[in-house]
Parts: sequence; structure tokens; C-alpha cells
Amino acid sequence: MTVFEDAFNISLEKNANGTFPEGKMASAHRPIMGSKGISWWAEYYVQEDHVFISIHASGGCTNFDGRIQCGQHNFELYGEFQTDYVSVIFGFLHGGENCVITCSGKFSDFDSNICFKPTATPLYEFVNSTDHCPYDMMFKVGDSGIEAHRALLAIVSPVFAAMFNANTKEADTGVVQLEDCSLETVQNVLELCYGCDGVERTAKELVDMLKFVDKYGITVLVDKLEACLPSHITVEGFAPVAEYAWIYEKPFLQAQCARFFIDNHAQLAESQEFHALPAPLLICMMGLVITYILA
Repeated sequence: MTVFEDAFNISLEKNANGTFPEGKMASAHRPIMGSKGISWWAEYYVQEDHVFISIHASGGCTNFDGRIQCGQHNFELYGEFQTDYVSVIFGFLHGGENCVITCSGKFSDFDSNICFKPTATPLYEFVNSTDHCPYDMMFKVGDSGIEAHRALLAIVSPVFAAMFNANTKEADTGVVQLEDCSLETVQNVLELCYGCDGVERTAKELVDMLKFVDKYGITVLVDKLEACLPSHITVEGFAPVAEYAWIYEKPFLQAQCARFFIDNHAQLAESQEFHALPAPLLICMMGLVITYILA
């Protein structure tokens, strides 16, 4: 059963002359989301020292369970709206003061209009379902390699775009020889470029991917991968995140690492990865730590 809940406020305020507006007034029509064009609203007017309010709906049939509240006044109402239904008109004293009337309701048993929209198709699904656009380049690490498409790499990376559109060895052979990263890192980056759902990575894996995408200017992935790092500032993941934060000058990560060190320095002192961090980096980190301690 489709159910939709909604609420809105009506402010009843005096005019400049100290009196309430006269005549019938109405709130804005509010759509009942998921229905085929049903909307609801309230109509109200002031007569002497009373406020009178009614609930309306049009556009279809729906069950209604609602409430009207104003200060100490609380009215419950329920029933079935037909093509155009007006509830019982409620009246209550306004006491001569400005007030806010809250109308809330739960709508059910209406004809739904759920629209199933097509979702974006990851690129790898197109690649896997066709054979007219084969891989035309290979990343090689040692004797092992992994294939990809030059056109995709040119889209995501200005470095690869320049590499494959110039008189270069890579453009001639279709082979990019890598010396400073693992084939696993390339695989992880390519999976993101081809639209594969990201899986949980270790801090070291994320940092290795960041070094690759930074080198080749894949800026969209830099932002996405960096957003994952704060959750990896743990005793186990501290060293690679800290190394990345200081080598690549990332102040927001440096601050989080320094604060984590203050709270967890005893556990970090037992970490071999922490002690393996370069001495200049540790000196810079300790300077920031001292700054926070003295602040």
C-alpha cells in the first residue's frame, strides 16, 4: 500500500490596523507524491473571535488521516476524499493573538503513479557486450599487462590524451610501460574509470591509486579517492595516509592525522609502519601536533 505523509503551517497574523484579514483564504495546493495528480490544501477564514478551517483534496480518491493543531487546540479527522471532498469545518477561538496553525495528514489507498526510470549504464557493460571496439593499448608492469581503450584514457586524463595524440613511443606501440606502480593499482584505477562499483580498499591501496591518478591528471578520481581517506586514519592505516597528506601537501588530512596522533600516540608507537615514515615527515607532523596541544 502506498502511503504519503505531509504537513504545513498557516500563519494567522493581524494587519497593520490590528485586525485579522477578512474573507476566505487558502494555503498553496500541495501534491500527494506518488499519486496520479491528487493534491490537498486548507481553506480558512476569521469571523469575529473564531478561526474556521477546512481540509480539501482534488484529483482522485484517497483515504485521509490527519490533524489540525493550533496552540492548545487539537483536532483529529479522518475519512475518504472523493474527487473533491471538504472536511468538516473546525472552529476555535484565536484569542485575539497571532497564531500558527499546523495541518498534517497521512494519505493512503490512492492510485499510485510510480515511474520506473532507466538508470545510467556503466561503461564496462558496453565494453563487455560488444566486439567492434577492442582494446587498443596495454599498461605493462614488468612482463605482465592489462588492456584498456585509448579513447577512454584520453577523456579522463590530459596526460594520456597528449601521449596518444603525438609522435610518441606509446602512440606507436600502444604500450605504456610503468615502473613506479603495481599492476594491481592500475587495475583498481581502471575499474573506476570504466564505472565498476567501488569496493572497499585498504589505506595503502587508496594511496597507491591516488599517486597514479595524480601523476596522470585524473582529477575526478583524485577528489573521490581523497574523500575516502579520513575513514582510514586508524592505527593500521595511519602511515600511508599521513605520508600522502604531507608529501602531497593536503592540510585537511594533515590536521586529522595530527589530532589522531594526539589521541592514539601510544598505539602508533607500536606500529612498524609508523616508525618507517621518513624523518622529515615526522618532524613536520610533530610540529603540527605541538601547535594543537598548545592551542
